[in-house]
Amino acid sequence: MSATNKILVIVTNAEEYEKAGMRTGLWLGELTHFWDYAERAGFSMDIASPSGGMIPIDPESLSHDVLAELGTDRRYQDRGFMNLLDDTRKVADVDKQLQPA
Repeated sequence: MSATNKILVIVTNAEEYEKAGMRTGLWLGELTHFWDYAERAGFSMDIASPSGGMIPIDPESLSHDVLAELGTDRRYQDRGFMNLLDDTRKVADVDKQLQPA
């Protein structure tokens, strides 16, 4: 298999801690900081999740102070980037979609 400059980023679909009844989701800065670093290094990325579909964002990661860290707010305001989280591919389907013809 040949090397590529592509990374598959796997994120969560969990939106609640079931036993505690607390909301959760993707900690946005964890994705944006990695994304920015990998993009600067010349990688392109795709996002997938266990169930596919919409990715919930942990509401705590959207607080003013947290968004101000390392440019997370720029990505949060970037509709193109945030739209990537609206309809992710299901992890189980990724291999089928990325196989060469």
